[in-house]
Amino acid sequence: MAGLAAARRHHPATPYPRALQRLADQLAGPLPATWRPAPIDALAWCSATAAASWLTPAGRRAVTELVASRVPHAAGHTAPGAPHDRLDLEWMAGEHATFDTIARRLWGVPIHAPFLDTAVAAACLAIPPFERARPGSTSRSRGPRWPTWCPTGC
Repeated sequence: MAGLAAARRHHPATPYPRALQRLADQLAGPLPATWRPAPIDALAWCSATAAASWLTPAGRRAVTELVASRVPHAAGHTAPGAPHDRLDLEWMAGEHATFDTIARRLWGVPIHAPFLDTAVAAACLAIPPFERARPGSTSRSRGPRWPTWCPTGC
């Protein structure tokens, strides 16, 4: 862990557009015969993985062109975790929509999700990730707690 922290100090924060351009350049160039990602890659926005060496030349060109085409549209001020937070929120909303559809069809009951309200989600995402949870503040480690009222055993 100390080695990772030391490596991070030598690599200043990289804006997202520059990270995409580096990835495109890395994919366009020759890839090593054997792949061993650097520890600093764990902190990177994006980096090529061993799977990149499995691509055909045409596949690598296509991925390179796709990544490079996103560089002009990438927001330079976005924090590294923001896209993941957004994708998590979208996944949760999709799961809720599925559950809501099932509940309406089976029981005629709409399922409300006040935490998916736009204003609530924006307020939650305004809190820095390191402030959102503290060790021991979540019951995840104790496993899921299924409601006793679930007729099908969920």
